[in-house]
Amino acid sequence: MLQETLNPGQLAISMIDVDQLILWSSLECDIDELHGCAQADDILLILEFREMSLDLAISNEWARGAYRVLASSGQTGWIGAGWLRSISDI
Repeated sequence: MLQETLNPGQLAISMIDVDQLILWSSLECDIDELHGCAQADDILLILEFREMSLDLAISNEWARGAYRVLASSGQTGWIGAGWLRSISDI
């Protein structure tokens, strides 16, 4: 089943068990240009959603689209939609 897209204003959390999530400054940035990090247990506010073109999707998680988020730590940036799930799913 394909994951449902989250909308701006919804809260999200990490879908995977990692220490931190990398947030990117833009959708077209170089892979070495990370913008910030969110801790795995941060609650993320979805600010914006964008569909991704196949040439920009670097993995399956990004092929689903990308979210610009604000983490509870104050960090902002873009992350692949496949890395997140709605907080209401827990």
